[in-house]
Amino acid sequence: GAKPVHHLLPDGAIARPLVSGYSLQTGMGRTWLACPATGTRVASAFISYRRDATGRLWAERIQQRLEAAGFDVWRDVEQIAPGDRWRRKIADALEASGGVLCVMTAAADTSDWVDEELHYARSLGLLIVPLLVEAQFRAPFGLGGVQSLDLQGDDPQAWRTLLDLVGRHLGART
Repeated sequence: GAKPVHHLLPDGAIARPLVSGYSLQTGMGRTWLACPATGTRVASAFISYRRDATGRLWAERIQQRLEAAGFDVWRDVEQIAPGDRWRRKIADALEASGGVLCVMTAAADTSDWVDEELHYARSLGLLIVPLLVEAQFRAPFGLGGVQSLDLQGDDPQAWRTLLDLVGRHLGART
């Protein structure tokens, strides 16, 4: 896969990791990344989660909060269409993302896909942020020593911390 390079957004405020060849597009007061092959929009934050009821609920909640604040988010259920080669779509999304937000549920440790996504993200040198949403969980292999962000209590400060983190480390607002 291509290695990320840094670019500045048009307002000069945020350095944004982009995959070589990707471009920043603007229109209607928004800025987004475009894939060179297809021209489609790519995300700054990739959400990795176990597709059970709890994981889906939290992934959706996190996505809604980030999008409401103007950030691009990639999540499988909205970005993979019937007939798509989902393994390639996930790899492309990780290559184009600024980092991974890993939804830490009790079931996340047993998900082969969470493991694969995190392994590939590490190989790309992406920032991985564990988001603690359940008290009873085991961190997936390789995340045991990584500081998590606790979203369990729905603390407004924790959500502000997440938005600030995404803005500083994962990329541009749309």
